[in-house]
Amino acid sequence: MDSDRGQDSTGPRTLLNHWWQVTLYVSPRGLTTSMIPHPRGAFDMEFDFIDHQLVIRTSEGSVRTVALEPKPVAIFYSETMAALTDLGIEARIQSQPNEVDPAIPFAEDYEHASYDGVSARLFWRQLLLADRAMGEFRSHFVGKVSPVHFFWGSMDLACTRFSGRTAPPHPGGAPNCGDWVMVEGYSHELSSCGFWPGGGEEGAFYAYAYPEPAGFSEFPVAPADASYSVEGGEFRLPYETVRRTDDPADTLRRFLHSTYEAAAERGSGTARRSRTSPTDGAMSRPAAADLAARRVRLSCTATAVPNASPRLCGDASGLKAQAICLRTAQTAKLSVNRTGVHGVRHSCGDGAEMVQLDRRRFLGAAYLGGAAAAFASSALPAMAKPGRRFVRFAE
Repeated sequence: MDSDRGQDSTGPRTLLNHWWQVTLYVSPRGLTTSMIPHPRGAFDMEFDFIDHQLVIRTSEGSVRTVALEPKPVAIFYSETMAALTDLGIEARIQSQPNEVDPAIPFAEDYEHASYDGVSARLFWRQLLLADRAMGEFRSHFVGKVSPVHFFWGSMDLACTRFSGRTAPPHPGGAPNCGDWVMVEGYSHELSSCGFWPGGGEEGAFYAYAYPEPAGFSEFPVAPADASYSVEGGEFRLPYETVRRTDDPADTLRRFLHSTYEAAAERGSGTARRSRTSPTDGAMSRPAAADLAARRVRLSCTATAVPNASPRLCGDASGLKAQAICLRTAQTAKLSVNRTGVHGVRHSCGDGAEMVQLDRRRFLGAAYLGGAAAAFASSALPAMAKPGRRFVRFAE
């Protein structure tokens, strides 16, 4: 539904930054507006892709439905407005679509009259899977981050992380959408990921940064099937590529984390942050030394896993570690934020990394349910025996 959601006889709904008040959300049956206030209480509207109907519910217990079936847009618009009126909801809905050209007013559009229930349900099933994966990815960041929400104008499910720094004014240019809309949406530096029905035979996952930092497009991201679209200004990973892998969740996880790395590594002065202070104005991810500076203690125990490298488990402030593979995959330079520690980074995959500070000391940073933990060892932890403990030192 292309509408200025939440406008009723009491006036516009309170504006949230970046237009977050107008998005839809994935629900167990389709897409929902979430609760919208009106003078006598509240209501919501849900596209039900199981029973194929638009369901309008009020806090007074009343319900109206509009069938989702092949019919002209003008008829669907008329039926929806009649249902709202019948419920006593005096909504003022913007009467023409955004971000499409031509933008035929709803009441006059008898040209577009198709509805494919099978395709609509399949798309919703894709959104269910994408929403779950992106929600898990969202949990790793404690800075300003959007919900996982659906923008109906561009038809994409998105989640966006912000650095806290203002961005250059967006040039706009979206068809039938005021430039001021885009200026508000992109008012601050961001790294965004999402899923949309374009970009591949079955849709595609995407990731971009605004403003795009120098070297962003050349950053090595995972998996190998991901590529940078010059036309779109974003990394893309076809849905079918993810679906056909042995572990789709891990494939998508690596894409989301590595493309965020591209924005964080290439951003000007960017320090990566996840589960650390959101007030330093930088997109960053935790480093072991950050915890050392805070005198946080953590014990990690290496445990054997059949047919796999040793893994670390641990806890910090009640948080339990995810299984972390300590298989060294590559090396790269790392500058640890705030403390000035420099070393060689060993990326281990599955949310862990180690920093070799000198010939005898290794620091490790691990992601524990969205938080960070650190361990120290005089030997490469991947060579640890089951049961050996690594205790982080506070300096």
